[in-house]
Amino acid sequence: MKRKNLVFLFCCLLIPSGVTGGDAFRVKAVYDGDTILLERGQRVRYAGIDAPEIDHEGGQGEFMAEEARQFNEALVRGTTVRIELDREKRDRYGRLLAYVYLDNGHMVNALMVKRGYAHVLPKRPNLKLILNSCQNIV
Repeated sequence: MKRKNLVFLFCCLLIPSGVTGGDAFRVKAVYDGDTILLERGQRVRYAGIDAPEIDHEGGQGEFMAEEARQFNEALVRGTTVRIELDREKRDRYGRLLAYVYLDNGHMVNALMVKRGYAHVLPKRPNLKLILNSCQNIV
């Protein structure tokens, strides 16, 4: 691993995220079908799923990427969500990896899969909730 990457990783570990499991936060923006921005500035990537990628640089995104973003936005933008973290707290881009819940208790990660806007992406060590939540979808 390059020294620059190690320094970045070390700095990320020193900076407190301000987020612990079960906390509630207002959603400020929706980037795509599996990434949101919380009002306090934290970027959150939904754990255990993968949605089609949007090309934010003006190119063509993947099939159904915009529809996934719109569905996600309709679910969470401007609402207060509860997030729950698993064993691995951040991805390689520094985003929080979380299970995101609506006020009614539904997990957004699972709803994205259930409606066909994402697929299950089980990735160790974060298997705590997504497999249980999505097993009845198929």
